[in-house]
Amino acid sequence: MLNRRNHSFKLMTVLLCASVALSGCATTVKVHPEFNERHEKMKKLVLLPPDAKAYEITFNAGNKPLADLMESMKTTSAEAVKASMEEKGYEVTPLALNQKDLDSNPVLKDAFFELKKLYDQAIADMRANKKNSFTYDVGSSGNYFAEKHGANAIVYVRESGSHLSSGETAAQVASVALGIATVLLTGVAISGPVQPQFSFMVEVAVIDADLGDILWYNVKASNDNFTNPADKKTVTKFVNDTVSAFPDSKFKAPKAEEAKNKSGNGGSIGGKSPQTVTAAAQAPKVI
Repeated sequence: MLNRRNHSFKLMTVLLCASVALSGCATTVKVHPEFNERHEKMKKLVLLPPDAKAYEITFNAGNKPLADLMESMKTTSAEAVKASMEEKGYEVTPLALNQKDLDSNPVLKDAFFELKKLYDQAIADMRANKKNSFTYDVGSSGNYFAEKHGANAIVYVRESGSHLSSGETAAQVASVALGIATVLLTGVAISGPVQPQFSFMVEVAVIDADLGDILWYNVKASNDNFTNPADKKTVTKFVNDTVSAFPDSKFKAPKAEEAKNKSGNGGSIGGKSPQTVTAAAQAPKVI
């Protein structure tokens, strides 16, 4: 019992220090020094499958992965990011990269995991303030996606959610571990050293597909209940809020022109019904 109390005290001390250091920032937008120049040419985006983690926190059993919720978070956030970016005037290609796809394409597999590894390192360096300006990169790992899909940039989403088990008398002690996980994942402390019942974080990055620079980055945290896989509203709204700060494409057609094009086609787009176009647009590509 003494060891458990000592461990809990250490967890509380670490989180308290992190909370003081981060001063409770709930949202962070960072841009590369050359963002404005490169954004002028940004039209086509590749959306990688979101990296989602969700856990139930219990004092005795530790972290219980919520597999169904993770899959729902991935699907919902990918749909939300795609819709939001398209509304901003970008052409978005969502990729479906399951294990079978990766195993059948070694070049794709190497590029995907190399990008994720270098991205993790870049964000860790950013949180450690290793550079005076936001000039972090993922090397040449994005070149594959630029060449394969003609993309100007890659959109990568990471999200993490946790909730305390109901009726758990030691829930607030367990929440200290949740808070540390929050800080380690996003660099953001939510509501001080004691966490509420729900914690949800979304991190979105836009990466130059040719040069590998992280051009735009935002992370937000919330205490809303996100745990119902059948209810997409909370995750969708929060993802939209995170992406909303990203500027519109310079290629975005004026609304009047969009309306004229749609009406001129008798409610169809390119000779296809809106339902057909929507269904085709929502289907992720398998490489």
